[in-house]
Amino acid sequence: MARTMTRALRLQRLLARESTVGVLLLLCAVLSIMLANSSVGDGYRQLWSRSVGGHPISHWIDDGLMAVFFLLVGLELKHEFLYGSLRSPKQALVPMLAAVGGMVMPAAVFLALNHGESTWRGFGIPMATDIAFVLAVLALLGSRVPAALKVFLTTLAVVDDLGAILVIALFYSSTIDIPYLMLAFVAWWLLCLTGWTAYPRRRSEAVMLTAFLIAGGVGLWVLLMRSGVHATLSGIMLAVAVPSFDNLPKAPASRWQERLHRPVYWVVLPLFILANTAISFASFGGGMPSLPLVGGIVVGLLLGKPLGILLGTWAALRIGGGGHWDGIGLGQWVGAACLGGIGFTMAIFVTSLAFDDLLLVDSAKAAILMASVVAALIGAILLARSKKKQKQSIKTSITMKKYICDPCGWEYDPAVGVPELGIAPGTPFEALPDTFVCPLCGASKEHFSEE
Repeated sequence: MARTMTRALRLQRLLARESTVGVLLLLCAVLSIMLANSSVGDGYRQLWSRSVGGHPISHWIDDGLMAVFFLLVGLELKHEFLYGSLRSPKQALVPMLAAVGGMVMPAAVFLALNHGESTWRGFGIPMATDIAFVLAVLALLGSRVPAALKVFLTTLAVVDDLGAILVIALFYSSTIDIPYLMLAFVAWWLLCLTGWTAYPRRRSEAVMLTAFLIAGGVGLWVLLMRSGVHATLSGIMLAVAVPSFDNLPKAPASRWQERLHRPVYWVVLPLFILANTAISFASFGGGMPSLPLVGGIVVGLLLGKPLGILLGTWAALRIGGGGHWDGIGLGQWVGAACLGGIGFTMAIFVTSLAFDDLLLVDSAKAAILMASVVAALIGAILLARSKKKQKQSIKTSITMKKYICDPCGWEYDPAVGVPELGIAPGTPFEALPDTFVCPLCGASKEHFSEE
């Protein structure tokens, strides 16, 4: 059994899950807006404000369930830094600099348009890219998008998430209570010490370690909430403490990541979208939406985000970050940069932290939805119409056949290759070295059959 899963296989699984989730979240947003503007609109909006345990339901979703979402994000970030696309500095340079440019530029655009306005606090709204929606668009485009570009966008979105987390921690936390914050860091240190040194060999030991980490994570959540730092960051901190054991499939980090995918993407995020997109158009009757706020979000996502991504990509390629990305044409870079303007889930989350005024919140959410849909359409059209470089077109010829590993069912697709093993897209199965083995089960070439 191979000790690590190739990035190509992980990417295929990610597309299969999150592309479907992107469609689900869009449907949830549409349903929520329709209900908020129907005859049951008042009751629907009041539902999320109903108090449970001294806090509205929306609070438990935004501050409680979203901590589980951040735990999953943290586990994915950890995997990418230790074993995935961010492990190689040279290969990670392009998407990392693109992500930085894609965060700085829209924030600068927003601040420029909101200079002197109270709405400046929303500068973090257009900074992040929604990975679920981006992957949904990529899945719809299918083979029109080269595998390298999918890796680029996935890595960019992961780095974007990390940037958004830092922004939330630094700029969207309330007054800091130092004693509670120090207690939180002590608790985190104990969790990390236990997680990094434990190596359970029996099922009972693994259960005890899992119970300890979960209980410690809940305690960390409470301490952070009391400290004034946004409690959802406890999810990221807990992810750091969960042991990986050299990326073994049975390691706690791998098991947690696998088991959290469905509840997070099929329960937590849909609930978050339903609770946070209940936008009533009647609320705009009490006053005009803030034009600087709306303009900052729309221009930031549709212009600032693509421009920042392209500038970061250009800078990275200029200083030697090419190689893996050589087969991507200019039109595809521009299309991918436009898809970066899909700022759905994280943008809405930051909106709930930045503003309390209902008119500002609804205006921001409406701008996010509008800009994200337009960004998705522009990016999809550009990618669908863009032509691959001649070299890329020859390599990914449709005449190349796929092969299936008989023991485990893993598929070798010549158009995708296995970048993790140094096999470039466009490599026919017959051209693979005799030493090639299935990255999932270790079977040799003779155990493969034509699809």
